[in-house]
Amino acid sequence: MMKDNLTFKKLFLYFGIHEIYLKQDTFEQELGFLTPDGQYNLLAHLLSDDADVSVRTAVIIGKTKADPVYCVRDFGHQCLLFSLEQVLMFGDAINVMQGELMEKPVRRRERKLFDNEAWKAAVINAFVHNDWSSGLEPMITVYSNRIEILSRGALPEEQSRQGMFSGEPVPVNRGLAEIFRMLHISEGIGSGVRKVTDAYGEKAYTFGDHSVTVTIPFHWLNLTQIAPSAGGYQAVHGTTACDPGKEDRRPAASLPPLQRRILSALRRNPHLTKAKLAEKLKVGKTTVDKSIAVLKNNGLIERVGSNKTGYWNVIS
Repeated sequence: MMKDNLTFKKLFLYFGIHEIYLKQDTFEQELGFLTPDGQYNLLAHLLSDDADVSVRTAVIIGKTKADPVYCVRDFGHQCLLFSLEQVLMFGDAINVMQGELMEKPVRRRERKLFDNEAWKAAVINAFVHNDWSSGLEPMITVYSNRIEILSRGALPEEQSRQGMFSGEPVPVNRGLAEIFRMLHISEGIGSGVRKVTDAYGEKAYTFGDHSVTVTIPFHWLNLTQIAPSAGGYQAVHGTTACDPGKEDRRPAASLPPLQRRILSALRRNPHLTKAKLAEKLKVGKTTVDKSIAVLKNNGLIERVGSNKTGYWNVIS
């Protein structure tokens, strides 16, 4: 049952931090917090000081929910905007920067555990599109090789999977989506899904009957995965967290000359397009396409960001 005596001190604080100043006598109407008969609606309850919703994150030592649970945190029971901020900060805390020294020549490579923009977009979308009227909340589960971000509810009737992937926004909670847009938390133009698919492809999305799950895989450097141990996480060499059981990737030194030349060119200029590579190396674009595919499959390069504005990350 919804409360009638709601307060919004945290909401005023959050807007003020973003230099938007609400008026005490008009904010309820302006933000769409009232039903036609003047009662507080669901949106008002979600953004009140003591919102009666949970926002849980769980860390599991392993790859399934049958494995031991390391900890569970609940960032809910407050203004939903602050819950969102704390979940995003939680992601920042676990997205460690990895680094290691490479030989021949000696250099250092660094990489985050996962794509931060894709993570942020997936979490924000989970909040905007969650079916809060069901009484169920989004769930973020951290495994040893991935994060799963689950939001409740199926796609709206007006939305299709094709439309979602092509960037046609149909928000489940229009009032919440508008407030996120006002605060520049999201653009409201469907770019969030594109950030996820640009980083991880459409396969990152799993559609259930009453839920949508985004899977953000971890990328461990030095071909390590994390496995449970008595003291917490323990590194296990020889497999990757995202591809358990696979042997070490093919070393760059054993590659054909053209693929080594592509790696060398991308190290010098990671923003080269395939067309520019073909021109620079004086080979056909189809030849470059095939070589790029081999390098990606061998885990030696990856595309970061979109085809137009992204760049190549040379891993080996």
